Amino acid sequence: MRDVRRTSRAAPWRAGLDVLVGHLPVGVFVTAPDGTVVYVSDRCAEMIGAAPDPDGGWAWRERLHPDDRHKVVEDWTASLGGSSFTATYRVRSPQDADTYRWLQVRADPSFADGTLQAMIGTVEDVTDLRELQRKWGNRQLMLDAVLTNSSDLVIVVDLQGRLSFVSHAAQRMLGHDPQHWMGRDVFELLHPDDVGRAAEAMSNTVTTGPGVKEALELRVRHADGSWRDVEIVANNLSDDEHVGGLVITARDISERLQAQASAAQASDRFEQAFDRAPIGMALIANDGRLLRVNEAMAQMVGRSIKELTGADLFSLAHPDDRETAVERALATLHRGDREPLEVRIVRGDGRIAWARITATVIRDDDGRAQHTIAHIEDVTDQRTLREQLERAAAHDALTGLLNRAGFANRFVEVARRDAHGPGALLIIDLDGFKAVNDQHGHAAGDQLLELIARRLVDTVRVSDLVGRLGGDEFAIYQPDVVDVAMVVALGERVRSVLAAPFRIDAGTVSVSGSVGVAMLDGAVELTRALAAADAASYAAKRSGGDRVELTWCTELSLLPRPT
Repeated sequence: MRDVRRTSRAAPWRAGLDVLVGHLPVGVFVTAPDGTVVYVSDRCAEMIGAAPDPDGGWAWRERLHPDDRHKVVEDWTASLGGSSFTATYRVRSPQDADTYRWLQVRADPSFADGTLQAMIGTVEDVTDLRELQRKWGNRQLMLDAVLTNSSDLVIVVDLQGRLSFVSHAAQRMLGHDPQHWMGRDVFELLHPDDVGRAAEAMSNTVTTGPGVKEALELRVRHADGSWRDVEIVANNLSDDEHVGGLVITARDISERLQAQASAAQASDRFEQAFDRAPIGMALIANDGRLLRVNEAMAQMVGRSIKELTGADLFSLAHPDDRETAVERALATLHRGDREPLEVRIVRGDGRIAWARITATVIRDDDGRAQHTIAHIEDVTDQRTLREQLERAAAHDALTGLLNRAGFANRFVEVARRDAHGPGALLIIDLDGFKAVNDQHGHAAGDQLLELIARRLVDTVRVSDLVGRLGGDEFAIYQPDVVDVAMVVALGERVRSVLAAPFRIDAGTVSVSGSVGVAMLDGAVELTRALAAADAASYAAKRSGGDRVELTWCTELSLLPRPT
């Protein structure tokens, strides 16, 4: 760009342009086709920190950062062929000579009959936006870029309703060169259904005098035949001799309205999906409060929607499950865990229901948790069936005692809990059971086995394990015993209760038990422990049955009972 050239003959149009652009937040400049600067607005001069001299000079180059001066020359030289450009440069701050501010310059060509007449440019201080870019990251940068590069259309409408000025943004917003609309009736721009509202608003603007009026939304015609939604703000400057009309700023809000419509549709879809979902759904605050629940959730927990709204979600959990529920909720908030959690819910009527909760945390653009959406499914029936299947797999169907597999699993669990503690394993092989079976039948035998199981359970501690290993063989595991005499005494009690007669439907029958007791020293595998106790039981049976035999089982060897 070359120096400013001012002439007295140009003063009237310059004064009018000063009034026209004086209310804009950006600086404005105009150059001739050869790059000579012919107009600089006061705002532009203020931003650059160098006002044009009375003799026509303008020392704007010295205000540029040294590293940007060559870039200005390259950009401007390239644009003189009649192309638009947008660039950002550093300019020395008018307030502090040691700092620089960022100015964004946009220049667009103005043609008449295909000939370049001038380059019209704007200057905007984007220092704060760049600081926001640095501070808030890429997403904020995207928003800032949209805001920075959006251009409002500025028009002037005289008191006859004709367009006396149309800014270069008409090309982008309306698809026409500004000259296309000059001198035409402003209402030609508007959708027929909006003309009445626009005329009324313009009339009010004229009668109420200067001042920015309330925004109005209208539709304007685009060159492609479509209608664009715009928001207009008008100021009555008809009394200003340099303007002589209404200055109207129009902002394209088509995308905003489309986004609002899409958001409304999405919100409506969410509302319907949330309220009509067949499983429970809840919107949960970060502190666990229920912000919103659906009817399925209310029915599942036996409370009304009104009761649940504002209640603490964790207060619905069974007391024994609350700590786990809180821990999982924190893991979901902080680590994004999405594994389902099954907890017991205490219904309003006091009954217990099992719920499977799957939660998703909704976060803002900075990753901060806003709230959580949870699916809460009633899995009580599934849980009950699963527990029944698990129990059936681990328990004897006839006696209800642990079966061989269940006894083995529980033995391992208890042994791991106290890996080095003492314990005792008893094997009870019934004496005379086959005779009862042969004499009275299998039904009588089954009834006898059930009575035997009850007596064994009544004989031991709650912490002891009792199982039926198969046929007429039973097992008792007693952990944490320290006295051999106590174990032998247990064996004798078992022998004694088995020796007492049993009353079954077929009459009174008697059996006895050969009890093998293996004292376990340290961590002993179940296979070794069973072998030791079984050997002792066999020894009792060989000695005539109805007696107790004792042996020791260590990690290294099986030792015979001491004499």
